[in-house]
Amino acid sequence: MDAASLVRDLRARHGLSQSALAYRAGTTQQAVSRIEHGRVSPTVEMLARLAAAVGDDLVLDAQQRQVPFDPGQLATAAQSPMAERLERAMSWNLFAAEIATAGARARDRS
Repeated sequence: MDAASLVRDLRARHGLSQSALAYRAGTTQQAVSRIEHGRVSPTVEMLARLAAAVGDDLVLDAQQRQVPFDPGQLATAAQSPMAERLERAMSWNLFAAEIATAGARARDRS
């Protein structure tokens, strides 16, 4: 869930207008609107303030990701020649750069 959805859902669940939530959290209606429309990325502190304003706690959690390789596949990849491993790593690096560039272009267009 993104911050915009979190704040919209939080506000709707408690039946508050943007102005009422903003007043309770000590901010402005415009600030809440910008968050809800995804125009700004709020700090964790701001999200916690908005949650506290309606009597909720903001809970952040991190979980270890499951590696999508079976142990045999990972062992085989680890034993491949260094040049092959470097080529594979560079390929992933270039792929990540292409994704980041596409994301930046999309963000700049919006």
